[in-house]
Order: sequence, then C-alpha cells, then structure tokens
Amino acid sequence: MKKIFQITVTAFLSVILCVLFAGCDFDFDFSDDGSDDNQTPGNPSSPAVYYIGDTAVNDDDVEFVVEKVEGTNKIGLSETESNFIIVTIKITNKGSESWSQNPNNCVLILGEAEYKYNSATYYLENSMSGLTEINPNISKTAQIAFETPTKSTEDIYSIRLTGYSFFDQGVTIVLTEK
Repeated sequence: MKKIFQITVTAFLSVILCVLFAGCDFDFDFSDDGSDDNQTPGNPSSPAVYYIGDTAVNDDDVEFVVEKVEGTNKIGLSETESNFIIVTIKITNKGSESWSQNPNNCVLILGEAEYKYNSATYYLENSMSGLTEINPNISKTAQIAFETPTKSTEDIYSIRLTGYSFFDQGVTIVLTEK
C-alpha cells in the first residue's frame, strides 16, 4: 500500500513540475460545439489559425488584429542592408483590467527560427516601445520591427503575441492573407 501511495505522489508531482517548469500543455476542455471556423482543416483539435485582418483573442479578452505587414531596409532616416519586417497591430482590451503589451513579448517566427524585436522599432511612427498600457475598452495601434534574413514577400512569417503571465500561451497570427 505504501508503494502505491509513493508511485501516485511521484506521478502527481511529475505532472505538476512538467506544467510549471517545462511548459507542458494539458488541455482538459472536452467540449466541442463545432463553432470554431478557424481550426486547421482536417485537424479539429489543432489551435485556431489567424491571418492578416482576423481578430485573434487571448485568454484575457484582448483582441489582436494585424492590419499591415511591410518589408523595408529603411527605418527612420537611415537605410541599411538589413531586411526589416514591420508589423502594424491593433490591440483592443475587451477585458476588465489593464493590459500591458511589451515588444519583448512579441516574437516573429519562420519555421523553427524565432526573431526578437529590433531596437529600430523606436524610430517608427506608432512605435510599440516599452510598456504600452491599454485600459479596458480602449484600442491602440502599434508598430514593431524585426530584422530578418529574408523579405516578408519571400517567406511566410508568423507573429506570436503574449502577455506577462507564465501560463499565457498568447496568440499566433500568420502574416499573410487567407
């Protein structure tokens, strides 16, 4: 009996540690009303897929809409040999508490590669710089720049937007039109 108890406790602690430290994702929602039209075709259990112009909503009732994506090698007054992808995002807080969006919580993705925002972001007109505090029922539009090896028209990138919570999975938006 003592051995069974030890095995049960060990298994329980392993699951807890996995969730807390390894980022394992357990989804215990077994409901399926068939209403999610943004599912990946052929895989009803896949996460929603969002594109430019779609409204992606996170667990805190914050809406994200990528309005525009552009490739450039000129930001501010300087022209460089680097490729930059500039993403314009409208963020609307539909929740009941203030939401902070920070450029450090935005990641551009191409395959397995992840790109952090570039400091050139601060030279953009509607820069997503520092902490952008968004109060309930307020919308803000912000731009963020990423230095990339290719132009946005050569490859299809995605952007992942998360908050500060350890458990926030965020939303991912594919940077192309449907």
